[in-house]
Amino acid sequence: MRREDFKRWSDIRKKGQMKYILLYGILYWGMPLGPIIVLLNTIRDKGFQVLNDWISIASCIMIGIIYGILIGTLYGAVKWRSMEKRWLKESIVK
Repeated sequence: MRREDFKRWSDIRKKGQMKYILLYGILYWGMPLGPIIVLLNTIRDKGFQVLNDWISIASCIMIGIIYGILIGTLYGAVKWRSMEKRWLKESIVK
């Protein structure tokens, strides 16, 4: 871990795991990606005519948000754990 990364992670980890998961996992990663993936899968399965029906679009977005929250939480927790291991290893060395 580079010195800048170590400092940045030290600042991030002071804010806590829950805030990290909410911000980086759900908001930055899960929420944008979830609806896009669900919408693209729906278009692939049903064709572009699904875009003519606003109810289909709204349901895709809602399902995507739910998926985004679930997947974003998982991603944030795994990423937090990974970064914590790297940070702890570096803090022991220093």
